[in-house]
Amino acid sequence: MNTRISVKETAYILNSTEQFVRIELQRELLPIGICLKGGKSNRFTYYIYLSKLEEYLDKKIDIVDLRKKLYSKGFYSEKEWCKIGEEI
Repeated sequence: MNTRISVKETAYILNSTEQFVRIELQRELLPIGICLKGGKSNRFTYYIYLSKLEEYLDKKIDIVDLRKKLYSKGFYSEKEWCKIGEEI
């Protein structure tokens, strides 16, 4: 299973902004996932894969511990945390 992570989590890991992650994925300059543009809309969907991020950074990321740490810092809304809780 290839674990997906959010733009928000990726930005935290890369010590950058969410906008930076989005733009780099749109320009295909960040080899950690893909960005798809919706049909008639101008909306993008981002697919970021943990395994590709680990390969890019050349280090292992314990996503469960990271998500718990971020939750304790108030990084997620209650709705986001409930969704993540279903995955871990």
